[in-house]
Amino acid sequence: MLVVHLLAAVPGFAATVNPSNEDAAAHGNVPTLSSLIQRAITTHPVVEEGKANLRAGGQAVKTAKWQYFPTPGVSYEKAFVDGDGYTTVLSLDQPLWSGGRLSAGLDSAHANVSVLTASLAESRRELAFRVVGVYGQWLSASLQRQALEASESLHQELLERVLRRFDGGVSTGSDLELARGRLQSVKALSAATAAGEISAVTTLAVLTDQELDSATLATAPRQAPPKLVREDQALLIGALTHSPSIQRAEANVKVARAAVKQQRSATRPELYLQFQREFDDFRPDSRVQVGIRSQFGAGLSSFSGIAQAREAVSSALASRRSEQLAIRERIRSDLATLQSFALRLPALEEAERTSEQVYESYQRQFLTGSKSWLDVMNSARDLQGARLQLAEVIAGQLSVEWRLYVLSNPLPVDGEA
Repeated sequence: MLVVHLLAAVPGFAATVNPSNEDAAAHGNVPTLSSLIQRAITTHPVVEEGKANLRAGGQAVKTAKWQYFPTPGVSYEKAFVDGDGYTTVLSLDQPLWSGGRLSAGLDSAHANVSVLTASLAESRRELAFRVVGVYGQWLSASLQRQALEASESLHQELLERVLRRFDGGVSTGSDLELARGRLQSVKALSAATAAGEISAVTTLAVLTDQELDSATLATAPRQAPPKLVREDQALLIGALTHSPSIQRAEANVKVARAAVKQQRSATRPELYLQFQREFDDFRPDSRVQVGIRSQFGAGLSSFSGIAQAREAVSSALASRRSEQLAIRERIRSDLATLQSFALRLPALEEAERTSEQVYESYQRQFLTGSKSWLDVMNSARDLQGARLQLAEVIAGQLSVEWRLYVLSNPLPVDGEA
């Protein structure tokens, strides 16, 4: 599909580029990118932390609901004026009208749950982005390492060839040193690429909390994201609809509006119904009363608190607009990158094929004396460069496709509603 000539030059490379459905079915237990994402968003500690916060938020909602119910109280008093008796007072207070305090508290608790829910989804999405990014780094390094291993074998053959010619007095010492230098350069680049590959695998293992190695990852079929829509408007609608960042911003708006209601309620009196029963040394006494109480706190500063809460609403609304703009920009940027890859891919495929043909041709022309040894070595380097660029584009294209998919679709979580 993508690298016909590169695959032919790199043993074992072809099977991982465009596996058949039968191949994919045979890899049920190997870590595909989809399964890596699923594992990360299910098992990572930041997800467990978010779940715990969400459960705490649910308890806060229950607490807010209990505020609507009667509040019991008990006191034990000693009288110093009319004798030395003791009085026990049982009371039950039922709020009748709180000036909006109770409803605002419940609204705030519900909105906070929405914030925590969106934050959990946001953490999962960021984990998915990290997995996609690191997987892309691994794939690029893995493909480039394989290409460099093929290049190293090629340069080793060239070195052995020129060494025989040097021993026979046909080639010069400079030709021999050129071959040795180029081989060492390929080895150094291959070692650095292998180190990057190992680093990416290690990061993936940490993100997904499992043992991984490059060989196992390489056996998995490389899957394109399912049902990826490539039209910018459809992608934008999906991203805006399913964005946890926007959902969190909208929930923060609700939290801020509930705070305005709470600040307003602080300036209003509360109406309550109270039942009391007293027990003393003489006889019990019961009474039911309706009362009004008001707690102005710091006085006129309550009105300043209302203004402050209104500004928090404006800030939350601005944050929501900012998130929407950021998503639009991200969609445009990723689509532009994807289009760039689509244009570069066939050009690089052709460059790889042409470079291979030139290399083979220069070897023949070198034997006839029409090309120099430097020409042969340069053509080998050009072939290596074309393969490295092609590997980078293959990995980059897959990464951007998955990034767009994660951005514009909800993430399914196994075992959760």
